[in-house]
Formats: sequence, structure tokens, C-alpha cells
Amino acid sequence: MKWTLEVDRVVEKAGFCVQETEQGLVLRTRGDARELFEASPLHVLTLYVCCAMIGANIEADTYLAACDYAPRLSGVTPEKFVDGVQAVLMSEHPEMIAPLAAAGGFSHVGVGGPKRCLGPLSSVPANPAARWWAFLHLCGADVFRASRAMKMDEKMCRTLIVYESLFAYAPPRSMLELKSRLGRLPKFDFNAAAQALSVFAPGWKDAAVLYQKLCESGEPYRISQLAVTAQELTAAGVPARKMKGVLSQLLSAVQRTPALNTPAALLALARTLSA
Repeated sequence: MKWTLEVDRVVEKAGFCVQETEQGLVLRTRGDARELFEASPLHVLTLYVCCAMIGANIEADTYLAACDYAPRLSGVTPEKFVDGVQAVLMSEHPEMIAPLAAAGGFSHVGVGGPKRCLGPLSSVPANPAARWWAFLHLCGADVFRASRAMKMDEKMCRTLIVYESLFAYAPPRSMLELKSRLGRLPKFDFNAAAQALSVFAPGWKDAAVLYQKLCESGEPYRISQLAVTAQELTAAGVPARKMKGVLSQLLSAVQRTPALNTPAALLALARTLSA
């Protein structure tokens, strides 16, 4: 984001000002930095949000004060904390969150300073889950514990766990393997995930290509894509106690042979499987 009059007003309203120097933009507090951060630790996080918005550096005294007050972010509500951090991560300069993490700004959620340079963050798709996972990965954090500690919404927590589980194994190397793996996972943006994972493991680039081909083919890989529903299977005589197993086997069948995904074929196969 460029430094415009509108952005300058937002920065000023937050209690900061921007100076243009030979080294670039420099952001500082309008008054005493320690007094501002003492009044509300949330201003520390806002400082980094403003810097990330315009790609500014932080003036030395303001930076030192922010480092000292970073651990006090533990008193900020989880919602405001997550929103602020996400604003930095989704910016054009997500790596600017590094000093805040190094100063203990995430210690209350079990996340320490970065174990590696956060430069790769800008190469990760600007997708909230992708950027969050990459940040936590670079900090060597326990994704499950950290997301729960920050009280992220359930969908985000599940998606971050999916990212972590995907990264724990080799990327799928065939269309069938990809369909089989996706069929067991909740819905999420696999393309963004594959692109994010490829920043740390290049093999995932091929998985992204596979997924594109899968989407173009229209071949089914989830139970919701089957040509019959559970209600129709019940009407066809499949007992409730066998429904889960039958649906799983039907899905496996159409993943291997997409042409089977017709009501007539699946109902006939279901009757055989439930007999």
C-alpha cells in the first residue's frame, strides 16, 4: 500500500506520524512512545500494522519502547490480537511481524521468536490460513496449541491443522492419490495450501498442478459429489448401521472410476455392498 493522505490520516489517528528520509519512510509516535504503550499495549501491535501498511521502518526510540511493551500484548483480547497480526500478515510486508515476535509479543500464546528469516512469507499466497501457517511454521510453533491459545475461529483452527498434516507427508504424486487425500479432509483452499507448502518444499508445486487438472476434469473426490445421497441409499434399502461404510466404498470406487458416478450404478453397487 502506498503512503497517501488517507493512509497518513489513519496512521495519525493511531497516534503515530511518518517521516520521509533518505533511507525511506520512518514511523514514530507523535508523543512519548512509552506513555502511549503504557496507556494501551494494543498500540504496540497497531505500530506494526501501520508499518506493514506502508513499508516503513520504526524510529529507534519508538522501536525500543515497542520491544519493551510487546509482552504486554497478553492483555489484549484474542480477537483484537488476531485481527491485528493478520493485518500485518496479509500486507505486502508480512515479514515486519518478526521484531514483535522476537520481543515476546506472542509468548502468551506459546509462540517464540522466528527460527528462520520471515522473508519467505511474502512468497506465500495472500490467503489468511496460508500466511498464518507459514508464520507459525517459521517460528517453530505448535500450530494446534497456538491457534487454540489465540482463540481463532473453528474453521481457521481446522484449516491450520490440515496444513500441518499435509506438510507432514510427501505431496501426492498421482491424481488418484490426490483425490483420496482430499476426500478425507474438510473443504479448504487446496491450491493456496499447495502454493504455500511449495515455498518450503518445492515438490508441492506439482501437487498444485495436479489439483488444477482435477478441478478442470470435474471428477468427483468427495462424498458430497456422489450421484446419490444418504437419503436415496436409505430408500434403496441400505441399513443405517452400514451407511458410513457404504458411502466410503462408493467414494473409493468413483475416485478410481469416475464413470461409475451415476445414480443407477451407485445404487446397484450400494445394494451389493450392503447385502
